Amino acid sequence: MTSNLVMTGRMIKTTIESTNMAEKPVLEKSHSKLEITLLELLAGGAMTRDQMVAKLGIPRTTIYDGLRSLIQRNEVMKYPVHTHERVRGRPKVVFALIEED
Repeated sequence: MTSNLVMTGRMIKTTIESTNMAEKPVLEKSHSKLEITLLELLAGGAMTRDQMVAKLGIPRTTIYDGLRSLIQRNEVMKYPVHTHERVRGRPKVVFALIEED
């Protein structure tokens, strides 16, 4: 799967090449059910909040509450994406898992 997105800052890998168990996010007992669902969804690649709403059927504000908690734990990052089609207005905001080295 290729992406036509031009990003500022460091590049984030948006696809997973294999479904190896080692690539799944590490889940702790302190994660809520929503946070676990979001981590599993983002393991498939970076997404906008609207894409998450469409897949999960959960309100946008509820999803953002879970994402905010994961961002504070340094498990998920939020970054703007500038596309060639969208010249005016605010850039799309994408959420992705932070890859550990």
